[in-house]
Amino acid sequence: MKVCRPQPLTDWHVQYRIRASDHIGMFTTPEQAIESACQLMDQGHEVFGIGVGPLSDSIGSADIARIYAMWKATSCLFPPGAGESFPRPLGEMERFGRNRTQ
Repeated sequence: MKVCRPQPLTDWHVQYRIRASDHIGMFTTPEQAIESACQLMDQGHEVFGIGVGPLSDSIGSADIARIYAMWKATSCLFPPGAGESFPRPLGEMERFGRNRTQ
């Protein structure tokens, strides 16, 4: 019988600079790290590394800028608070489907 053990959590890091002071944020998922990095950049802070493992093993500034551009483009599609209405209740979805009663 094979025993399955949970994999250790991988820590994701975000390296950023606020007023000439370097900081490192640690996260458990890549989604959290990317969201945090993009929010920092949106606030005007410099993010210069996102990655796993050693700090020297981070993605570069060009990739970070590309990720931020995609994040910024989608943030206008889903403004804060927009997610509260998703998923739509079943009754509301039926009004837009083939089985409309109106």
